[in-house]
Amino acid sequence: MLEKLIYKKLCSISELTSALATYKEQPAIFYGMAPEEDAAGWSTAKYPRIVYFINSKYNAERSSSGLLLINLLCSAENTIMPDDFSDIIIGNLSELFFVGETTTTCSLWNRTDSFKQLYMGSFEQPYTSITSGTEESKIICRTHTFDLIEFPPEISTNPDPIVGLNEWMKVKFPQCSIIGQDILSETWKAQDSTPAIYWRTKAAISELKTTYSVAWVQATMVCHVISDSPVARRKWISEIVNRLSIEGEIALSDKSPMIITHLEYNANGNPIIDGQITVLGTYGILRRDFASIKLQNINL
Repeated sequence: MLEKLIYKKLCSISELTSALATYKEQPAIFYGMAPEEDAAGWSTAKYPRIVYFINSKYNAERSSSGLLLINLLCSAENTIMPDDFSDIIIGNLSELFFVGETTTTCSLWNRTDSFKQLYMGSFEQPYTSITSGTEESKIICRTHTFDLIEFPPEISTNPDPIVGLNEWMKVKFPQCSIIGQDILSETWKAQDSTPAIYWRTKAAISELKTTYSVAWVQATMVCHVISDSPVARRKWISEIVNRLSIEGEIALSDKSPMIITHLEYNANGNPIIDGQITVLGTYGILRRDFASIKLQNINL
């Protein structure tokens, strides 16, 4: 699913696709490996082309994470070089959200590496020896590496503090897009006027107190505030923190309150990876079953 969304996004960048070779009348963009160079679908030119990969790994806190590698390969014989398109690729793909069926993933630019490689034969595989009479060409490649960060839906049981915080955000800040709750397009970027908000649980219950009717629990939640510019991001963070400080509590789905006992923020925190606002909240879970004691030795 994710590789298809990335393919659609790359094909939509007209400045990029207009410079690429074509294969079966489509831009030369491939996942994993390009077709053989003698395949019938190629146009006269076989470069520039893009070959991209996804390397995923498990991450306990964010469901999964990984790397997206976008290789732009050009022939030294052409006038088009990878340098011409690095800013275009990074500008279009960095901090871009991909909405799948079950989760949302963000690509965050990490680094760019350039190298030259001799290639021969039909696949993008470097060789170590040159066969006499075999045509060789020098391929110039630029690899753009993006971190892939998942934003899985944070929904557990009723009452759920994350659901309560999301609902509170929709009422107090209707301009914001709530990741995991709002219906968003399959690829999108957060803007200064419409920032993206993502609440997640950071820690397990750190305190447990039980009374006759309520079990009191304490949890730590983190808010990611994502916008286009740092200036707007700091403004939104300040407004959210001020409103939370003034109100002091959040209504949960069962109408019970969650009391905010501690609140801190770091406006310079990484909005994609770390988040910027930390909330410590205390809320109660109603005890459904009460211990009953049969009365004995009663005389009337």
